[in-house]
Amino acid sequence: MSEDHQNHMLQIRLLGGFRVIAGEHVITSNDMRLRAAQQIIKRLALAPKYRLHREQVLATIWPEQEPRAAVNSFNQALYAARRALATAGTPVPFLTLRDQHLRLGEPGQMWVDAVAFEEAARRTRPQHDLAGALAVLDLYEGDLLPDDPYETWLDMRRAVLHQTYRALMLDLAKWAERPDDIERVCAALQHVLTNDPSDEEIHRALMRIAA
Repeated sequence: MSEDHQNHMLQIRLLGGFRVIAGEHVITSNDMRLRAAQQIIKRLALAPKYRLHREQVLATIWPEQEPRAAVNSFNQALYAARRALATAGTPVPFLTLRDQHLRLGEPGQMWVDAVAFEEAARRTRPQHDLAGALAVLDLYEGDLLPDDPYETWLDMRRAVLHQTYRALMLDLAKWAERPDDIERVCAALQHVLTNDPSDEEIHRALMRIAA
């Protein structure tokens, strides 16, 4: 897989943890202390074309607040998120609000690991592309936003991503033939079992490939 993501102005990492990369500058949760500012970026990074109506953002992040209080919270969080990105020296404006629609950035300016993983897995699995699947494997550094276990809007996407990763592991266990590939797949299967030791199908796949 190419390293085209390195050429994008903004990288959003959501698998295994949250961080934003702008050039050589890395923004972590510690740099963006207002949690709601992080949540705005996360929500938009997983939205189609990185764009949502403001009301969708309010309903996701401040579902229990009164409308006026939610708007005030939104404005404060948006300011904090913009300031964090500006500190990183991004050369174009991100988090633009127009006609009540909030956009994180233009698709050509963005790279999101979870989105890239989904798209790459969708391409490689039907083709039985071993080299491509091994490269996709490197994208999955962990489950989606593990530090947000109680954000219900993430539950479905997190489950789908995990199942895609698991299915990819089972495919690789069937396709791998070279010792180096087998070693990588075994390590990945063992990692899956560390998080879910009761997964019998992964156990069987590991035994088959080890044999």
